Amino acid sequence: MIQRIQTLLLLVAFLLVMACLMGPLGTFVNEGLTEARMFNLWLTKADGAHDLRVAPLFCLLVLSATMQLFAVFMYKHRPTQARLCLLATVPLVLWHLLWVAYAFAGVAGMGAAAVYHPAWGRCVLPLLSCIFTLWARRRVLADERLVRAADRIR
Repeated sequence: MIQRIQTLLLLVAFLLVMACLMGPLGTFVNEGLTEARMFNLWLTKADGAHDLRVAPLFCLLVLSATMQLFAVFMYKHRPTQARLCLLATVPLVLWHLLWVAYAFAGVAGMGAAAVYHPAWGRCVLPLLSCIFTLWARRRVLADERLVRAADRIR
């Protein structure tokens, strides 16, 4: 049934990913001047130019959001829904690894003196989405166990 708790958990996870897509992830500051702002799709440099070097972050979030939304409508196929929940967490984990690589390891192409100041509120949202997705998976598996137990009784 679509009104189950796992549906609400998946929708919250989806909304968290969408909120992360909307704003900046942080800024690169060099000697007190903002050198670039990092978004999921691009880096906006001080002169207004866009650098698409960080676009894989955007692709990973869109992939995860698509799987989460698709999992909401797979309520009649609980094993498939549980697998989709698990698969939706993989891009979120990869997103965090790439974000750390781009931001703190200097892969984004900023100068060595540039310091990254993250927008922690936005950067934690995929982690929260991952937690909600795994929680939804747990609820789906609990429903599946309940249905199997009821089938055994018949």
